[in-house]
Amino acid sequence: MRQVLETLWDATDDLPWSMLAFDEIEMDSLRWRTFRAVAEARACKIIQRAKWQVARVAVGDDMDAYLAALPSNHRRNVRSKERKLDAAGEVEFLAYRPQDDLQTERLVREGFLVEDLSWKGAENSSVNRTPGALDYYTRLALEAARLGHLELLFLKLNGRSIAFAFNLFAKGCHFGLKMGYDPQFSRFAPGVQLVSRNLRRLHADREASVFDFYGPLLSWSAKFATHTYRIARLLTALPGTGSKLALSTYAPLAGIFRHSTADSGWAATPSG
Repeated sequence: MRQVLETLWDATDDLPWSMLAFDEIEMDSLRWRTFRAVAEARACKIIQRAKWQVARVAVGDDMDAYLAALPSNHRRNVRSKERKLDAAGEVEFLAYRPQDDLQTERLVREGFLVEDLSWKGAENSSVNRTPGALDYYTRLALEAARLGHLELLFLKLNGRSIAFAFNLFAKGCHFGLKMGYDPQFSRFAPGVQLVSRNLRRLHADREASVFDFYGPLLSWSAKFATHTYRIARLLTALPGTGSKLALSTYAPLAGIFRHSTADSGWAATPSG
């Protein structure tokens, strides 16, 4: 990896720019630590700022051991809501890997109708109420399904969809891109129930290794996490006269030190 990065840095000599900017990088990953090491070895100034944390679950083969490690109050609450939901009627947790375009389009439409029922719809921020968003996610779903990387999850009560998740997966890693729930059933915490049942499914899947919540850390997702990682914004000056000065001048204007949520906890409405 270092040799590849060295080669890339050699090529920056021909660039007309004085700096490079990277946003939403996984700052503690090996590749970005190596990137910083190569840049610093060349005396290139770097400015980096954590923006938020992301919850991640290391998936093993023992769901009971995973649950035992969760906060006791969270564990009891999940089990209590699960019992209440099961007592309310016929409960189905469905994980689809669509096999054709028609099925993919139908499930995507059905799922985002559920998301639109949530607070996102009320605030006009749901996929269905954002111009172009449904078309984008439909095209993303179609391409991911053709490549075998799409999962659409539904939690149903008496045949009615009460929670939905749009997930992608590859090489054992599962990413939760979108989720929504019907607030009429909020007493059952349907979003939390969908995540809990999906994690149980993944723990029984020998190919699954990680579930990534793929978004800023929230109070409810933090309770499921086995660990978190940091997302950052990074600016680096390229070799050359004036680059470091340009970086120092540009960084405050670009907001490199603003809007950081690395330590804020990102208080927000949980998904059920």
